[in-house]
Amino acid sequence: MDSGDTTLITEKGFCSPEMVNLLLCGKAASNVFNDSMEVTTGIGKTIIMKGIPTRSAVGLLSLFEHQSKRYQV
Repeated sequence: MDSGDTTLITEKGFCSPEMVNLLLCGKAASNVFNDSMEVTTGIGKTIIMKGIPTRSAVGLLSLFEHQSKRYQV
């Protein structure tokens, strides 16, 4: 998981992305993309975000990805 304080069940009782990835792929990855991604913040800091290690046989599209595609310009 990207953060040490992340839980597998959210405060509203839903499965976290880490829980879904654990069930589908065998790894509690914080993100749904393959491998890792390096992201530079607005203040010049680089963060490495971890996804699933390899492509899974099962695809996943969460509501977050659907909504973010909707608002891209």
